[in-house]
Amino acid sequence: MNSISENEKLFIEALESHGLLGLELERDQHGTLIVSLKSPCAEIGALSAFLYEHEVALSCKVSHHHVDRVDSDLLSSLNTQEAIYEKAAKVFIDFINEKIYVSEHRSSQGDLISSGWGPVKSLPERNPEFDKLIEQQYGNLGLKKYWVWSGEITYGL
Repeated sequence: MNSISENEKLFIEALESHGLLGLELERDQHGTLIVSLKSPCAEIGALSAFLYEHEVALSCKVSHHHVDRVDSDLLSSLNTQEAIYEKAAKVFIDFINEKIYVSEHRSSQGDLISSGWGPVKSLPERNPEFDKLIEQQYGNLGLKKYWVWSGEITYGL
């Protein structure tokens, strides 16, 4: 593996300092460092962080999330890459600690309508305007599922 940059090292150390052991490190064909941790939940699979120069993409089987300089927390940062990597490490850790969920919304025919990430404290969330739009387009609300690191969670939605 190519050498680890200072910011990549800070990202890895942030994860390890929170007791996240068993991290898998690899570089793709473009030299991007990928840091992954296997989940106990088959639907999640693993959480992988793709450490690009100007963003970090966090990804699992259900959905993905981008942390980049457009994030409102990072707009005033002088060292943008360092700030992006620090914020992404926090999101990674929060997902492992089940403070963040991932979700997917499927039509009754099984078509993916949407997927995303959100804070667990916001569940159960409803958006009446979105529900009305989904009913108009698909005939019913379909099925929305939520997962945290350890597995699926239900909120009677």
